Amino acid sequence: KMGLEAPTKKTLRAWFLSQVGKYVPGKIWGTVSRLYLFQENVNKVKVGYSIFLEMVLINITGFSLFLFSLIFWNPAIPCVGRKYVWSAAAILRMLVLLHPSIMEKAVNVVLMRMKKSPVEIRLNFRQIVELFLYYIFFWGIYGLSFGILASSFVETNIRSLLIFSGIYVFSVVVG
Repeated sequence: KMGLEAPTKKTLRAWFLSQVGKYVPGKIWGTVSRLYLFQENVNKVKVGYSIFLEMVLINITGFSLFLFSLIFWNPAIPCVGRKYVWSAAAILRMLVLLHPSIMEKAVNVVLMRMKKSPVEIRLNFRQIVELFLYYIFFWGIYGLSFGILASSFVETNIRSLLIFSGIYVFSVVVG
């Protein structure tokens, strides 16, 4: 969708090899290695933007899942009244920030300061929302797997399982 013409096999190879960077201190190495592995005949600005979009989606969807988990916390959350409204409003604000025209303007301002050519975002808002839901789904599975692991150590119910999931996803995003 970004206008990159990289073969699927090469793309998957770059992604899987870049995952080794997770085990090197500092989360930047996975991203840098992916840029490095896409050296031949590919617009590096578009590759960089695609990776940037992935990182933004990962963080925003993880934080959104955490906000959703706030609904299941005890009624008395300090400094948070009407947690349902607050959580929904925060998630909607994050979706607005993901709008392609807003993202394109922000990215192009940075690119101009770096004296690089601007990038055109070929994704529409519907596709961004689909990606948002895709990442939410996988964060949910990731969080629930941690919640199930936690339930093997302490007695849990569905509500606490969802709370554990939200806290775990939040810790991964913040980390």
